[in-house]
Amino acid sequence: GMVLDHAGPLVWIDGWRRLPGDLKGDPGAVTPDLAVEIARDRGAGHYIEGTAFLEDSTLTISLELHSVIGDSLVDRASASGDLRTATAPQIGLAALTEMLPSLVGPGLDVDLSLIRDRSPSAVALWLDAEQAYRSSDFESAARLYGEALAEDSLLVLAALGGVAAGVWMEEDETARGFSESALAHVEMLPPRYGSFALGMDHYLRGEADEARERITEAL
Repeated sequence: GMVLDHAGPLVWIDGWRRLPGDLKGDPGAVTPDLAVEIARDRGAGHYIEGTAFLEDSTLTISLELHSVIGDSLVDRASASGDLRTATAPQIGLAALTEMLPSLVGPGLDVDLSLIRDRSPSAVALWLDAEQAYRSSDFESAARLYGEALAEDSLLVLAALGGVAAGVWMEEDETARGFSESALAHVEMLPPRYGSFALGMDHYLRGEADEARERITEAL
């Protein structure tokens, strides 16, 4: 889900948080009627449900994309991988990437290469860091962003997350360290993220006018 937040026009809404308490430990018991009800309540246009099947060391993840309007099935996608050479996040991302054209519609280009081409273990750590960040556990988030970068220094989104976590903790040295990691590969970032990275670097240097200009570009 958090991957979708970095996929251009898409916004992910966590449906799990809206489940009744007795269903949070058993998502497989969620009925289509409840899924539609939660999606409509949150103003979502689609909802995704998925299953995971493990046979020997092969994991298969299957996803179904439903439209809230009429609860119609829009698309199916699946991906399989050997867990001796791949991770569950990597396999899930492969299935999601296959489904993206149906999610974004014609004429919209979504580039997940920032994540898809990176180390699966680094991506998994980055996702954990994003979850910690959203829970305002900035110390854990910063640690996990750092571990993700240690796994793969080209996962620049982890560096950007670390900058933000450092700022929230008011630990400028931490934020500056992550900023250096981001700027080392800023050319890999899409324009809006690149502008944000440069803006935060100016901010950490106390260069307010330049920071405002770059962050306005990002917005």
